[in-house]
Amino acid sequence: WFYKKFTEDDRWSSALLMGIMIAALAYSKFHGALVVLFIVLSNLRLLKNPKFYVACLLTLALIAPHLWWQYQHDWISFRYHLDGRTRDFEYSFVTEYLLNLFAIFNPFLFLLYMYGIFRLRCDGASYIFLKGWWKTKGHTPVLRALNCISAGFILFFLASTTRGYVQPQWEIPATFGVIAVLYLFTQGRERLRRYIVRVGW
Repeated sequence: WFYKKFTEDDRWSSALLMGIMIAALAYSKFHGALVVLFIVLSNLRLLKNPKFYVACLLTLALIAPHLWWQYQHDWISFRYHLDGRTRDFEYSFVTEYLLNLFAIFNPFLFLLYMYGIFRLRCDGASYIFLKGWWKTKGHTPVLRALNCISAGFILFFLASTTRGYVQPQWEIPATFGVIAVLYLFTQGRERLRRYIVRVGW
């Protein structure tokens, strides 16, 4: 709802609220930057929206004290995330990541999510993930953003397994896109909907 309001509403109050929300994401976890990055990638028209830059400036102003603290302490937590976690590559990092992924999203639902990503039809338009899904007509900016976040987090942290162990909870932002795909994929498929409800429980 808010993302739609931000992209379609002419009032500047939504830009201020978005700036506060992005700053809160940044303060809660550095991975919040990935959420913002994948939202922008899902809708590049945001880069033409002056409200987006107002939101970014407000975010910068709100996180400036934290950045100043980081500067005074030689960027200690940034360096830890960039170098401190790095370990020699082990195949177990990849296998554990994939097993955790299936466990987090329920193995009986995650495979369906992967299938749904390729086959989902929304408003009569084919949802083809690897062939320009962000351009597909009939999809809302919110749906595109949710799915870009989900796919982005899964692929980003899969790539991160080359540097070390990936914590399972880092995938939590991907949950919302998985739920959206499963929900839309069950529309008009009653047997599939019943299966998802049972397996979900």
